Amino acid sequence: MRIASGLISLAVLTGCTCGDLVVTVYPTGSGEPVRGWGIGDTASVFAEAGHENSTPDFQCARYGSRAAPNYSGDVQPDKFTFQSSRPDVATVTNQGLVTGVQVGQTDITATAEGVVSRPLRITVDP
Repeated sequence: MRIASGLISLAVLTGCTCGDLVVTVYPTGSGEPVRGWGIGDTASVFAEAGHENSTPDFQCARYGSRAAPNYSGDVQPDKFTFQSSRPDVATVTNQGLVTGVQVGQTDITATAEGVVSRPLRITVDP
């Protein structure tokens, strides 16, 4: 029993665990130009899920909602859902396509494996 607890302590001390899943939503994918939304404009947001303890020496699994020019993680769109806090301002599909409906602001969130991202504020201009 003493050996087993020592191995567990070693794993904790060396960071050999990926930790909690973190989901982040961005207005664009890595390497894409910055964009905005107007009424009737549709563009795709980008979400990524990864573990908080990932380091250059210890890579934990991460995946994105779609491909992007400079994104090197796995692409697993079926693991994400998206939501708009104000669908009267902008709607969002489960694929992350945001369409401006009327002038205003809304918060877009992404969910993967039951973990919800911090909101991304989208402004729809005239």
